[in-house]
Amino acid sequence: MIRVAAHAAWEDTDDAVLVMDLRSGDVVRLDGTARTLWLLAPGLDREALVTAAAEAYGAAPDDVRDDVLAWLATMEGLLSDEP
Repeated sequence: MIRVAAHAAWEDTDDAVLVMDLRSGDVVRLDGTARTLWLLAPGLDREALVTAAAEAYGAAPDDVRDDVLAWLATMEGLLSDEP
C-alpha cells in the first residue's frame, strides 16, 4: 500500500501540491498530472493507482501504467510502497 512517508509534510494549494522532505528541507511542487497522482496514491497499491489514474484521464490502464510507475519511482523517499 502506498503511504506518504513519515518525514514528508504536504499541502494541496488547489493548483499544486507542495511536499517537503522534513529531513532535508527540500520542497517539491507537483502540478497537473503529478498533483492528481499524489492525491490519488495514498491507500492504494501500485495497480490500483494505475487503474485510478486511467479512470481519471479516460484512458486504458495499459496506456498509463509505465508513466504512473515511473512517476511513483521519482517519488521514492516521499511516498513509501508497503505491502
